[in-house]
Amino acid sequence: MNGNVSRRLLLLLLPLLLTLVLAAPAAAHDEGAVALPDRLVDGIPAEVHGDPVQPGQDAHLRQSTTLAAARTALTRDLLADAAVPTLAGTWCGTPRSTDDTVNASTGTGASIKVVYAYPSDVSSQFATRADLIQQDARDIASSFSLAATGLKTVRFDVGTSCGDPYLDIASIQLPRTKAAYVAMTLNARVTALQNDLASFSAGLSGTHDVLVYIEDLNAGDGIAGVATLFDDDRPGAANYSNRGGQFAFVLGLLSGSGRRNTAQHELGHNLGAVQDSAPHSTLAGHCFERYDVMCYADGGTKGQVSDLTYPSGCTSFTPQAWDCDRGDYFDPAPAAGTYLATHWNLFNSVFLCAPATCFTDDGTVGGPGSSTTVPPTGGSGSGGSSGGSGGSSGGSGATTTTPTTPTPTTPTPPPTPPTVVPPPRIVPATPVVAAPTISEQVRDALDAVQSGFVRVTALKALRAGRTVRVHVTVPAGGSLAARLTVRGRTVVRTTVDASAFRRAMITLKPSAKARRTLRGARPRQLALHLVLR
Repeated sequence: MNGNVSRRLLLLLLPLLLTLVLAAPAAAHDEGAVALPDRLVDGIPAEVHGDPVQPGQDAHLRQSTTLAAARTALTRDLLADAAVPTLAGTWCGTPRSTDDTVNASTGTGASIKVVYAYPSDVSSQFATRADLIQQDARDIASSFSLAATGLKTVRFDVGTSCGDPYLDIASIQLPRTKAAYVAMTLNARVTALQNDLASFSAGLSGTHDVLVYIEDLNAGDGIAGVATLFDDDRPGAANYSNRGGQFAFVLGLLSGSGRRNTAQHELGHNLGAVQDSAPHSTLAGHCFERYDVMCYADGGTKGQVSDLTYPSGCTSFTPQAWDCDRGDYFDPAPAAGTYLATHWNLFNSVFLCAPATCFTDDGTVGGPGSSTTVPPTGGSGSGGSSGGSGGSSGGSGATTTTPTTPTPTTPTPPPTPPTVVPPPRIVPATPVVAAPTISEQVRDALDAVQSGFVRVTALKALRAGRTVRVHVTVPAGGSLAARLTVRGRTVVRTTVDASAFRRAMITLKPSAKARRTLRGARPRQLALHLVLR
């Protein structure tokens, strides 16, 4: 694939963050334990959608997360502490339609420029959207830092009249009406948006990708965002994903909770995820491992619902993880001989930087304190440049002229021809997926239980020889087999009969041999596996 470098525009349905509603009574769980799902609504674990989309559109795009207060608090704390220096939690500045170069605190590295745009006949909601966009940037920067074990995060274009840790958001009125954009096919609409913002992008200094939030431009087709992606899996700095000039769009529904995940997903495409050569690629720009921000059943050759996998490293414990199994597009330290050691790794993107260097936070208002202009020094008089005409030296009234020896000049080599980047290729959007089948509903229900299994609490109880009970409700009857493993080795195995929509109880009782194995285990090495036969 290295020799076949082409740019394409992927029109991609985005996974929306969906929240799993848990209904087990509080008394049934230990203090601080994470509740497990024990009821279904119409055969599916009860959910709250992040954004309204077409019925059935996100049937296979669910991302199970928790409502448990302890887990939510932990996630929030991890994200808040991940990036240094930290972007502000709310926006402050003077709205403007141009790049703020006076107050810039980003430095000279490649950065993500954020734009808020709105059709010509739609009122600007910048005053209410700016805080949400600022929070998205903060969370996305933190998600990168978590994935990179604190070594790197993403560089946003920051610095406003209020100070350094604020996004420099450009507010731009688009030249066409909402109806004009919506009347176009999706492919034509994206091309039009890129053309309408081309002059703004071309006027930016340095290397930029542009993340655009567009007010009220969701066409009701269930597509939340779209981005460009270079087909280039070369591992070096010359990878086209480092060139800049790409767009990522969040299309309407800006007040919804799925907005941030859409922005994160589309930004991932701009940075080079997911290449078709990746081990878990769908061959349509995504991966097929659940709970990864870049993965879902996108309808590609390997992107069918039946292709989805549930690796132990990718669970609902991980909030919209970047490459949670470290095998397809992001790894801070890939092992020699692995895919990311020899192919494009987002960790090496020029848009990522050491957290302490991503922007200057000197505590001052209006940009870094080093922006003061110091007048140049020189000799007395206006012509005080050494060696130039009118140069002066010596005492008062004594002027001497020093002859100069001509310096031989080296002929300037002809300029290197510019690299020709193939024009963008527009790929049709993936089809709307059908409603989940019973087998898919069963898989979702079992996956939710496996993901919610409280490993720390369970490990303590099992080590002490106590029985651990897990409640499971599935939308079909059968024999429910459970295996408890440590580092992939089965230590407890049991089977119970399950009836459709009736709660079954799995009892995990460790033997003396199992207890000995469990004594040397760590919570992250413990896993619960469920299969309905």
